[in-house]
Amino acid sequence: MRRQIPSDQRELNDLLELAERIQTSYENATRVEVLLRLLEAVLLVGAIAGIVTAIDAGEALHLSLGTAITVACVLYLVAIDALLVKRYRRRSLRDHRALNEVVDLLREFQSVSFVDEEWTALQRAEFKIRLSRFEIEEPAPSFSRLIRSR
Repeated sequence: MRRQIPSDQRELNDLLELAERIQTSYENATRVEVLLRLLEAVLLVGAIAGIVTAIDAGEALHLSLGTAITVACVLYLVAIDALLVKRYRRRSLRDHRALNEVVDLLREFQSVSFVDEEWTALQRAEFKIRLSRFEIEEPAPSFSRLIRSR
């Protein structure tokens, strides 16, 4: 089955704008995921510090406080991973797949449209430059996918 080629330069520009919006969404989701992973690392360090404090103190109050800090950090870490990181990971994967689809369409229609629409050299250059901004690469695998693949 052959895809219908957009006949209008405006439609290709609309596709380019869609790809740019998807890329922005993808970058935002990836950025939030990285920040949440950083927060998880800080909480993990806090949990370890709580354990060390509890062990070093030896007093009942310090032991209770250290244990409470450790439990709170671990629970918060699990909640962040289960609720937030996975949500942003799914969103970034969806955006990545959508971006691949739109950019593939744009590349497929690029050569045909330049001929059919008789674009000016400036229009072709602008289109090529905007299209070249999309570096399509495989998203980084999540930690759980790395473990499952072994």
